[in-house]
Amino acid sequence: MKDNSSKVLLVGPSYKIADYDIDYFENKRREGYKILSYTGSILYFREIGFAPDYFSWIDPTSVLSQDWSTITESGDFFKNTDMLTADLFKNNAATYKKHRLITATSMNKENCRRITEELPKFFNKCHWHKVRLINSMARASRFKELREKHAKLLKIRPRQARELQKKIRRIEAARAEDYKKHGVPSADTPDFRKHFYFIRCDKLSGHVSVSADKLTTFVLPLVLHHFGDSLDEIRILGFGDLKEDGRKEKREPEPYRTGDSVPYTQDQHDRFIGSFKFLFGHYYSDYLQKNKIKLSFENENSYSRTMEGLK
Repeated sequence: MKDNSSKVLLVGPSYKIADYDIDYFENKRREGYKILSYTGSILYFREIGFAPDYFSWIDPTSVLSQDWSTITESGDFFKNTDMLTADLFKNNAATYKKHRLITATSMNKENCRRITEELPKFFNKCHWHKVRLINSMARASRFKELREKHAKLLKIRPRQARELQKKIRRIEAARAEDYKKHGVPSADTPDFRKHFYFIRCDKLSGHVSVSADKLTTFVLPLVLHHFGDSLDEIRILGFGDLKEDGRKEKREPEPYRTGDSVPYTQDQHDRFIGSFKFLFGHYYSDYLQKNKIKLSFENENSYSRTMEGLK
């Protein structure tokens, strides 16, 4: 069942969320925002005694570590909170394994049972949205580059252009296969409101691998789908707060990030920025404008500056 609320506050697990106390979140709720906690931010919400409207996650490692004990040892604290995530872990995580997703936690039968049967007992209700598409951005980006290169070669080196055209046709055939399987070509913008498109981003153009930014690959598609036609504003806190200085020095742990809790290295920072820039520009910038959905960050950070640079 979808939510017809018009305003959503997304709260990620960055260290910056500790700058906002319970009064801030209570005021946002009074202003009409539905508050969604993503992964480790649930630790902070429990710390300040504020139960969000939604709790979301995608990586089983995070939900089965600190998040798990915070939730399961809190009695009925989250009784009015809904869990919102992807339907990837039922049937012994068959869909998760089908799409070759990777996690540090074994997706054995017991862990799948804990996630799909035990965890939901601590929430008001659980929304398991079926994944419609997992889409590799590498193909879309590479296809665009090759078409531009082909147009230039036609004028100066027609023989090389013909060879390149063969490669382009192979990519087009792969896109056609994607359309046959999933209902949308790789380079097209999905209708996020109609289906939940979980976007997989393995690499950008060329051979530069990137760390997948969870905000643009998972959280935004989930929110756009779950809140549907009623949504007109998304406010973001706790995503994109990538520390700009001192990443080569000793890195102190961040309290609300599960797993590797130390600040990102320079290389990780650059890869996350590259992922966010590509995905936001490719999928969300025009879509949000077309559907009159306002998206903004609560504080200036690496992602907010990147987004402004795309305008």
